[in-house]
Amino acid sequence: MPGSFPFPMMTRIYLFLLLLCPIITSEKLSAQGGGCVCTNCPQFMPDLFSGDFIINVQGATNNSLGQGGQGVCGVHVTWDHTAICDISISLTSPSGQTITLVGPIGQFCTNMGNTGTTWDVTFLPCGGSAVPDPGFTAQWHSNQPWGSNNNYSGSYYPFAGCLENFSGPVNGNWILNVTDGQANDVGNLLNFEVIFCDPSGINCVLCEADAGDLTQGDVIECEGSNNLALDLMPTYIPPATPPPASDYSYAYVIGGLGGVIQAITSNPDMSSYAPGNYTVCGLSYYNGHQNLLPMPNGSLTVTQLANQLASSSPPFCGDMTSNCVNVTILANPPDTDEYAEICAPDCYDFLGQFYCQTGDYAVPQTDANGCPYNAILHLTVNQPSFVTVTEVICPGECSNNPNFPGACFPGSYTVVLQNSAGCDSTITLNLSSITVLANIQTPDTITCSQNTVPLSGAGSTSGIYTWTASNGGQLIGPTNQINATAGAAGSYQFRVCRTLGGITCCDSTSVLVVSDINLPSVPVVIGLNAICVDSIQT
Repeated sequence: MPGSFPFPMMTRIYLFLLLLCPIITSEKLSAQGGGCVCTNCPQFMPDLFSGDFIINVQGATNNSLGQGGQGVCGVHVTWDHTAICDISISLTSPSGQTITLVGPIGQFCTNMGNTGTTWDVTFLPCGGSAVPDPGFTAQWHSNQPWGSNNNYSGSYYPFAGCLENFSGPVNGNWILNVTDGQANDVGNLLNFEVIFCDPSGINCVLCEADAGDLTQGDVIECEGSNNLALDLMPTYIPPATPPPASDYSYAYVIGGLGGVIQAITSNPDMSSYAPGNYTVCGLSYYNGHQNLLPMPNGSLTVTQLANQLASSSPPFCGDMTSNCVNVTILANPPDTDEYAEICAPDCYDFLGQFYCQTGDYAVPQTDANGCPYNAILHLTVNQPSFVTVTEVICPGECSNNPNFPGACFPGSYTVVLQNSAGCDSTITLNLSSITVLANIQTPDTITCSQNTVPLSGAGSTSGIYTWTASNGGQLIGPTNQINATAGAAGSYQFRVCRTLGGITCCDSTSVLVVSDINLPSVPVVIGLNAICVDSIQT
């Protein structure tokens, strides 16, 4: 088609596509000269083959097709096929626009079609200057005499649509569709190249991300359970295989309330997560795009991320599992507390175990859901009391201790009461009595020839002595000795006191001292009753 090429720059970014090639074990795209090159990427196309092949583009500085000199300046495709009339090749942009490069499909192949023929051609914008192979039209049409065992390397306008009609973003998935619509012929796609007018910042990758399937059942566990360290290995149903481990990593997208993403992690250990309902989805992503993975922001949901990755303009090369594992984390019940007091040497039966010492004891328990908690016993073991008291009483008296009202004789007495802690209090009373005895020996009689008599306290116990007199008695000399002197007939009291342990006991006795002072009888007179003066008579 005539006309000048509208884009100011024709810089190529080579995006060669490995199309399900089973011999490729690692990513073949690498940056070369501002573009991305895939080497050794032949793809066999069996009879009636149909497939979409994705190249993910990120980082374009000029991200708007049709603006600022940006656009698709060419598409370079290399393939062979035994019947060009069987296939169509189209290119779809991230915005969903499709241009048919090779077509149509129809019954116009003759003479065994195109066995041995290879096309290594470039498709240009309709405003460019196509240079087709000699004898062929500038606008591609498969119904031409391509023949067998030929090699073609011209440039053409697309079969349907124009490259300059692409609009929207550069970044995203560029999808090459190859369809074999008729039977009996096969071919190979050898490489695929998109030529952007402004390659600044562009990072392209053949996106082989495949998250497989998470076939594990849903998980219901208690918070903190070791079983929440999930083992969720993806399953790949043949012919699907994991993408090359050297270029792709696997992570897990954990969604919480409302599906909001909580974490994207390579280790789905949820043992530290709070109780609630979660979803865990598998995520396969290209290592070179790890810095493009979204950070949880409190609003992005698992569904939104899955839709973004499934769109024509994904934020990075990645794939999420369509099936996710539901995880329910049950709240552990709160610990229970039991408080108890006992008296030694008793023990306390707590949930079938006996505890005999003061302390806090935690016994692991589980509720009806199997969730753990602790039953905690707060045990206080009070000690019994053992008290010994000593008391001294006077003879004939009883103990003044109210706990021993009947203790009236020297000896040991025991009573068991309760102390302030409610435990047995054994009180032992050692009771003793003070021995005190006042004794007065029988005194003599006061006579005319013996007008005082001694008073003797012999036989009395030692102590403090006190003599007193009454009824005419009269003490002569000291009154605080064991012995005293009575000077007249009368009553005499003798008191002996002893003090022990702060207790003073006394004993008293008395004695009556009598006197014999009657005049003797008049003697019989023998002799004369009268005498004469100056005479002596007997």
